[in-house]
Amino acid sequence: MNNLILSPISFEDLALMIDSSVKNAFKNNLPFQNIQSPLPESDRPLTVKETAIFLDLAVPTIYGLIHKKQIPNLKRGGRLYFIKSDLLKWLNEGKQKTTTEIEFEANEFINARKKSGKYQNPKI
Repeated sequence: MNNLILSPISFEDLALMIDSSVKNAFKNNLPFQNIQSPLPESDRPLTVKETAIFLDLAVPTIYGLIHKKQIPNLKRGGRLYFIKSDLLKWLNEGKQKTTTEIEFEANEFINARKKSGKYQNPKI
């Protein structure tokens, strides 16, 4: 075993030594070399505050949507969480269709009815 010599150092010197050691560890990536996040970014649970920032809404608005059961959420251990991919899907469900999309769907519906023989021209 090595001989250990203790000598008093100031608080400032200790802080500098710790700071230097941490910077070297991050620079060399030693402690974090092979660590990967277990979840993809889109599946990481978000807090209410993170959700408000992500959706650009106020926190009280988020709570209002939760109360009305209008926004997908999870509740575990008395805490609320949101999954980013669920929020994106929820946003897309509320997407307003363009006039072109509505006309295309209407034409598809009419053509399908004509082929099945269930379509009758409207009397104007």
